[in-house]
Amino acid sequence: MQQTSDQSPEFLSVQQTAEQLSVSVALVYRLVADGAIEHVRIGVGRGTIRIHAEELKRYLASRES
Repeated sequence: MQQTSDQSPEFLSVQQTAEQLSVSVALVYRLVADGAIEHVRIGVGRGTIRIHAEELKRYLASRES
């Protein structure tokens, strides 16, 4: 299934998450390590970190409270 340009992806990379939050990639890795942002790892070994778009929304909402 292809996504159109007006749809956000279901899972975001660390880079995409950093761009959405206007923070550094290093800060996103720290938030993931601290458990502030839930994530999944995809692939073998340690895998690639992906953050669900809904989790990013949840994190943003928690910061606004």
